[in-house]
Amino acid sequence: MAVELTEGETDKAVVDGDGTRVGTVSEVDHGTAHVTADDHVVAEMKTKLDAGSVGEDTDAVQNHHVAEVTDDEIRLTEDR
Repeated sequence: MAVELTEGETDKAVVDGDGTRVGTVSEVDHGTAHVTADDHVVAEMKTKLDAGSVGEDTDAVQNHHVAEVTDDEIRLTEDR
């Protein structure tokens, strides 16, 4: 079942499948979360998130990249 991303996810932490924080949701537009990468993971994030970039340190995360959304974070699928 696909996760629906809404504006309510703005400012949530984004973690990879291992639980490592990779960034913060800066905005959600039409179900796609735009994630500002934490400085130490910019290069890694660019290789993991290929859904399209909206800024130098911002990458798009579509719902099929998301394993779970909690009150505090968005957890990416293991393959992201």
